[in-house]
Amino acid sequence: RMEVVAGVINSLRDPPEPELPPPPPPTVDDAKAKLERARLRVSLNVAIEAQEEAVRDQNYELAAECKAKVADIQKKLEDLTVQSTPTAPPPPIPTIKEKISDSDTLNKCLTILNATMDTPQLKTVTPILRIIFNELEVEIFQNPDILENALETVALYGMLDKEFAKENKAFFFANLIDTTNESIVCTVLKCLVDLVCVHGPRVFEDEHDDTARSKRTTKDDDHDSDFAESIVSLSPDHNAVIEILLKIMDGTCAAYRLIIVEGLCRLLHLGHLESPSILSRLLLLWFNPATVEEDMLRQTIGVFFQTFPTTVDGAQEQIQKATLPTLRTLANAPSSSPLAEIDQEAVVRFIVSLTRVNHELTDSQGGMAMLLTNSLSRRPTAPE
Repeated sequence: RMEVVAGVINSLRDPPEPELPPPPPPTVDDAKAKLERARLRVSLNVAIEAQEEAVRDQNYELAAECKAKVADIQKKLEDLTVQSTPTAPPPPIPTIKEKISDSDTLNKCLTILNATMDTPQLKTVTPILRIIFNELEVEIFQNPDILENALETVALYGMLDKEFAKENKAFFFANLIDTTNESIVCTVLKCLVDLVCVHGPRVFEDEHDDTARSKRTTKDDDHDSDFAESIVSLSPDHNAVIEILLKIMDGTCAAYRLIIVEGLCRLLHLGHLESPSILSRLLLLWFNPATVEEDMLRQTIGVFFQTFPTTVDGAQEQIQKATLPTLRTLANAPSSSPLAEIDQEAVVRFIVSLTRVNHELTDSQGGMAMLLTNSLSRRPTAPE
């Protein structure tokens, strides 16, 4: 199958064969030569017949004259044929054929390639796929007219090869700088979400990133646990990619927010991400009156919370830890914030309903009660 795709892409990019020029029309001299040859052939036939008749009549003197005449006519025909033979055209000069690289052709090639790679049967980057990418690499990274398809292509290769994704991470993040280009940013976000869902949130991290994170985690352990839960940037579960996604999610673009929320729900559901603070954000988004017109967003979060407590190991503990940050955010929300309009009692009832649906052999509601009681005992005079 890959061989067929490679052949199709090559045929699309190969330049057409040059058309041979039509043969030149016959010149006046050629026409005269044809007439002269026809006249000589007639004369030749007449002389041959005369020679044969003279031989039959045993007139050998006349036969000899006719023979000489035949030889003379044949000589003239040969000379005329040599003169009128056209010279062979010079052999064509071999030229290097450049691949077709216009945007329409490249978009067709990438569309075919992306559709071929978007299949669960493909598990790794095959040698033919590497050859195809190497032939298209310059255009993929330098042609802005094919950027959307190029992003999808690099992401699909990255999903098959983690190291490939890590090597080309700058290609994705460079296109997140300008968030005003909605179509491009949406494509980048979808690619990033797919990559982190396949390889995990740390897909783009190098070894020195892991070392720095472990040092930061050790330092964070000395901080107050409640404070660490409420601050996303200090959580060891969040790396640069997740923080970038969360920052964009807090923006004003509903399309970006939907893509990121879908991705976070997938990460949490797959177990690639354990983050009470993100659960808290999802809860607040669902109840936030500012998202009342974002039907797909609310539907996505609602379906997620229907399945998350019953299918993901450790979900109940995450829900418990997300409760306090959620309640604190609501209690401390300024009056001008849409969060101030949220019914806190409704939020609590919803969280309690999530703990009722428990597939783990733990007392989730008892654990939540202990968590809230401990928090109140430590900070009895806190405003929230």
